[in-house]
Amino acid sequence: MTLWSVLDGSVRALFLYGDVRQLPGTLSRRSMALGLQRSLMERLLDGAYPHEAARVQHRMRAEIATFPSVYFYGGELRTADAIERDRPALPVAAYAYV
Repeated sequence: MTLWSVLDGSVRALFLYGDVRQLPGTLSRRSMALGLQRSLMERLLDGAYPHEAARVQHRMRAEIATFPSVYFYGGELRTADAIERDRPALPVAAYAYV
């Protein structure tokens, strides 16, 4: 069943949530054979459909969020103030490259 099969004339708005920068769609061999190398979300974002991107993340400390912010979002993603305020300080570095 496709997404479009659940829509009818009574639908006034449709909200899709996802992150094609970090988590692109998984495509089957069949969809690739049909020329659908991009997910529905990617095609909608490239089209004339209105969309918004989250600019504030609420899940990880700023030390950890810096990498995805710079690498995936051009430095535009910031950490919510409550994340740093409401969590105790870490006794060690937030992460390390191995």
